This record gives sequence, structure tokens and C-alpha cells, in this order.
Amino acid sequence: MFVQTLIPIYICFFVLLVAIVRFRHLLLNTFWLSVFFGGILFILGPSITDWEPLGHSSQYVPYFMGASVPGSGDTLSYPAMQLWWWVWGLFLPDSSEWMLLVSLLFGGLGVAATALFMYRLMGFKAAAVVAVWLLSHPLTIQWSHSVYNIIFPFSFFALSTAVLVKPKANRWDYSTVAALLTVACAMRLEWALAPVLIGVVLLFSGKKASLWVPSFVLGSLLVGIACFPLLSSLPGDGERVNSFFNHVSMTFFWMPYDGLLGATVMLGAAVLAFNRNKSLTIALCLSCFCTHLMMSTFDDYGTRHTFVILFCMGALVSMASLHRWGFGVLAGVAVLHGGGIGNFQKRFYASPEDMAHHMAESEFKSLPSTTLQKAHLDGCAWIAEEYPFEGSPTRSHFNLLNLTETNELMIEYGCIDWCWGLEDWRINALSVRDRWMKLQNMYTFTSLDQVNQGDSSCYRQRLDGRRSSFNFVWISRSW
Repeated sequence: MFVQTLIPIYICFFVLLVAIVRFRHLLLNTFWLSVFFGGILFILGPSITDWEPLGHSSQYVPYFMGASVPGSGDTLSYPAMQLWWWVWGLFLPDSSEWMLLVSLLFGGLGVAATALFMYRLMGFKAAAVVAVWLLSHPLTIQWSHSVYNIIFPFSFFALSTAVLVKPKANRWDYSTVAALLTVACAMRLEWALAPVLIGVVLLFSGKKASLWVPSFVLGSLLVGIACFPLLSSLPGDGERVNSFFNHVSMTFFWMPYDGLLGATVMLGAAVLAFNRNKSLTIALCLSCFCTHLMMSTFDDYGTRHTFVILFCMGALVSMASLHRWGFGVLAGVAVLHGGGIGNFQKRFYASPEDMAHHMAESEFKSLPSTTLQKAHLDGCAWIAEEYPFEGSPTRSHFNLLNLTETNELMIEYGCIDWCWGLEDWRINALSVRDRWMKLQNMYTFTSLDQVNQGDSSCYRQRLDGRRSSFNFVWISRSW
């Protein structure tokens, strides 16, 4: 698997080295812009002393430190990402903080490349708007502070779009696009949808087919070779249909655009963008739709899987800003991003003390306190995986995502208690909060009490039943 996955990467790196030589002056300017944008993302994130690689991210640390060499992997430890961090580790000091700085640099590169894409299509104002939109979006900040395989494929994809719309692009340019897309897909499988967007853009562009079709076909072939070995280890097998119906009607994935205000703003942006460029707007909207449908079949679908959608939404907003009514869209964006960042800053890498302070000012402040031992006296099925509240057997969010399993637990125990804690509430690279949001969308709960064990607390809720209707919000769940 390791060799099969990396053969296309070696080919692509050769093409990219040629591209670096050809575009060296542009890349130098882009580099400094990436450093500037990465600095802004750094300021908006947690203190570097509070940051640490968590969850699956930590699997890549040994490769960076030189303690492990790249080998076979799966979708939890991509071979391409193993090689990526191993190469960086050859040149940088053995400290995980340097991994964070690399992530921030590529977060800045993603913003800069997207801005360059819009600049070449629509001019300076559109580029400035999409740069500010991305820099102020909580997801860009969150995943630029993670060494996991989220921000890197996004940056390579954004760079491919900037090359794609280069004036008087030639075969080498389209080969560079294919190489960038292959690297992105080898780093994360859902970017295999990116060629759909690229292909639609090219079909509507009127560009001479003989220039781009060979590179597009070769790129698609390389993407297939890079991704095929990983398909045997796809997580969520056997749960596709159940996951699809769980997720397809959920909107929290698009926070802060998940409420009525956000939907209105984005719909308005799409209408104004369509007035500006019909073919590109269709391509962007089609990519959003296809990405959501595909990712809805994954049982752990979360906000980290929406960066294709993030790129498309940012492009729609920047196009809409050029319309005479675009100020209305920008005003809505300012409200949504302002509230979203405020909530994000409270939760990002928050401490137990931060959570306790927040809960003391929330609707949970009036809940009675109890001990873990007393909470178990009710004899309900216990859902908690955070230390020290795990039950025996340990059950997690995933036990409630399958309705059959939920019904079996209800029949066996008569009731189900879910005690959520710090990781459910705060935001970090573990993305446990996405699962917390998912369950809040699927079920109704009655809050019972605050369960204390030593210095730790969790909040017990009893499951009442499946929601019978769409979980509507006016503004956004990110507030």
C-alpha cells in the first residue's frame, strides 16, 4: 500500500519542482503573503504553550521527530502524511511547536491561494473579501492549528485553482494543477471530489480542450492510483445508509451559516454570484451539494470534512460582494463571523475552569449536583467515554448514532443517560464537539444534574427520543 500510494506523489513532486522554478517570482510573493496570513491565524488561536497535537494528529509526531519512518497506513494515518511530516522533520528542530508553525504557514497559503484565484477571476476587491472571509472563519483558524491532514490538502487544492485560472495557461500549467490535486487527494480522500469542481470549471471556461484534457485525464488516473489502496480501510463500512439519513438534513456542519440568517446570507450570495458568473456559480454550488451528499454516508462526518464547501462558500461571497447589493451579504457575514469567532475563542483549547465559568452563566447553572456513584443508581445505559466518567462497558456517541443500537439499549435498560464533559464542549483537534452537536440534532434530552468526580464534572442528560422535526435555529449553533 505504501509504495502504491506514494508512486503518484513522487511523480507529482517532480512536476511541482518544475512548477516552482517556473513560478518562482510569484511563489516568493505568495510565500510572504502566506506568512502574513499565517501570523494572523496564529494571533487568533490559542497560546502556543496551551497547544498540543491531539488524537490522530499525534500519530504524525514520531515521523517528524525521526522516531518512525514512513510505511503502510490507512485513513487514520495516511502514508502521504507520514512522508510529509518525515520530510519536514529532516530540516526542522525536533519540537512539535515547529509542526504547528508549518500548519499555520499552510493555513496562510490556503488563504493566499484562494485570494489569488479570486483576484485572477474578479479583481482585487473579490480577493480581499475572500481573504478576510477565510481568516475570520472559525474552521480556518481551528484547523490551521492542527497538524492533522485538514489544512494541507485544502492549501494544495486552493493553489491548484489559482494555477487553473492563470492567464494563457498552457499544458505545463494544467499538469501542475493535476499534480497539486493528486497530492491533496493522497493526503485526504474526500478531496477526490475536487476534480469534479475543476472539471466543471474547465468545461464552462471555453478553454481549448487539447490543452487541459490530457492533464485532467492523467491527473484523475494518478488520483485513482493514490486513493485506491486506501479504499479497503474506509471507516464507517456497514453504516452508510444509516449515516446518510442521519446527516443529510443536518446543517450544523456549515456553522456559522447553519441558521435562518446564515442560509439567507448564503442564498443571497449565490443569487448575486450567479448574476456575475453563471457557470462558476453552478460549479461551486454543485460541488457543495455533491460533497455534502458523499460525506453524509460517513458515520463520523463533521465540520473538518467541509473544506471543499468552505472554499466554494467563500468564493460565492466574494463574487456577491461585487454586486451593488453585495453590502447586504457582507453585513450578514460580519454578524455571523463576529458571533462565531466570539464563541470559538471561548471554547478553543478551553480549560476545565473555562468550561465551569461558562456553565455557571448558562441554563445548566441551576442543575443539582450529584456523584458518579449516585448517577449510576438509576440503572440507565451509561454513555460517557471521557475520564473519569467511563462506564463498563465504555460507550460513546457512536452507540447513539445507530438507531437500532439505541433502541436495543432502551429495551435492555429502560433509559439512556448521556453525560457529556469538557471534550464535548470545547473545540480542538479531537473534534468531539461535532459528535455532541450531531446528537443534539438527532435526539431530545432532559437535563438532570451535574455529575462530579474528583475535580472533574460532566452534565447528565436523559434521552427522551428521536426528534420528529428539523432542529431549527434562527442565527447559528456556533453562537
